[in-house]
Amino acid sequence: PVKLYGSPQNRGLRPLWMARELGLEVESVTVPSRPGEGLWPDGPAEKKAEFERTLNPNAKVPVLADGGFVLWESMAINLYLAKKHGGPLAPKDAEEEALMMQWSFWVMSEVEKDALQLIFGTMRKQDTAAQVDALKRPIAALERALAGKEYLVGGRFTAADLNVASVFSWVQAGKFDLSPYPAVQAWLQRCLGRPALKAARAKL
Repeated sequence: PVKLYGSPQNRGLRPLWMARELGLEVESVTVPSRPGEGLWPDGPAEKKAEFERTLNPNAKVPVLADGGFVLWESMAINLYLAKKHGGPLAPKDAEEEALMMQWSFWVMSEVEKDALQLIFGTMRKQDTAAQVDALKRPIAALERALAGKEYLVGGRFTAADLNVASVFSWVQAGKFDLSPYPAVQAWLQRCLGRPALKAARAKL
């Protein structure tokens, strides 16, 4: 059985979404955590120590356990699941696989940090001008990449779109104005409107 450790309220939603797209049944194991405090902030230290020893030495979630194989980092989990189970979300060749990795790495390095800070700043009614300004460059890059295209790789919805859209959902939640980026706006609407994401969110 495939187990997914984490919290679907944060990065754990990504692999849940992927599992629903692939029609996989996964056992979701909730791991208590709080931003800045790590796992089991109110629990016994031995629980965290066991998690570090058996699942993730970084003591972070999500973590996938597929039989005897353990994998952490949400983007890696999704790329693994797509490739293992195949179908339209998976790469057809080495070039597509490289592009899916490229976009997954890109969104983590160029967008995620500022998107998270934008959400927290918006919730706390703080000044988010710096985050908005920082996000303009990568969002403009995505706009150029999507010009004349519906999806990022191979003309179809793939793991690349799922991974990137999962981060851009935070950009949207942070009230970033995407209207100057019509290709990004339309693409994000297509991605976030997928039934599999709605099914994953229904588990929250």
